[in-house]
Amino acid sequence: MHTPAPPKIMQSKVNDYVDVIKDIKKYFKKIIKQLNKHRILPSRIWFDPGIGFGKNLSQNLKIIKNIKKFKIEKYGLLMGVSHKSWINSIDKSNVNERLGGSLAPVLFSQNQGVDIFRVHDVKETFQAIKVFKRIECSK
Repeated sequence: MHTPAPPKIMQSKVNDYVDVIKDIKKYFKKIIKQLNKHRILPSRIWFDPGIGFGKNLSQNLKIIKNIKKFKIEKYGLLMGVSHKSWINSIDKSNVNERLGGSLAPVLFSQNQGVDIFRVHDVKETFQAIKVFKRIECSK
């Protein structure tokens, strides 16, 4: 998972990005070089842009909107948006009231190359994706 710094100071680093998309992709490419050097198979790796980890609301939204840009051939793409504090910046809510805010980016991203979602509400998220896909496939 991408984060610009250790947890205790990561939120103080949100202004360190020149371009959040390009900066994270550059970081992933650096990791790929290390993986190749150590002959670690791509099938064992999942890249996560780290929504909420050292990013502000605008950066999180930009990452989600452009999530398909993080799909790197042969590597998995993971996204964790469940119950994140940035949802509170859009819709004031306690952590246990963010199911809707957690489902929206999952539904947006599920056809954008994301292979797996890290969620708290597994049953509800699965149901939302299942219904969304049925709507997409209906005639």
